[in-house]
Amino acid sequence: MADSTGVLIKNSEEIKRMEIAGHMTGQVLEAVRQIIVPGVTTLEIDAFCHNYIVNTLGAIPGSLGQYGFPHTVNTSVNHVVCHG
Repeated sequence: MADSTGVLIKNSEEIKRMEIAGHMTGQVLEAVRQIIVPGVTTLEIDAFCHNYIVNTLGAIPGSLGQYGFPHTVNTSVNHVVCHG
């Protein structure tokens, strides 16, 4: 539902799902820390995150397939911004 300005207003169920997704995101970020070392490739990071999300959390990666995106996570090397 949107308010008079077009801002989407979430109901309690949608807010709860966002809370769960945020918690899972935190779990993925904590888990992936163990493989973030010099020399690891972005594809290795993607594979790790995909496996963790699907097999450990029992969830579906949100970015996978969105707008044709072929990976689980958006990654960059060095100090490049993926999303701003």
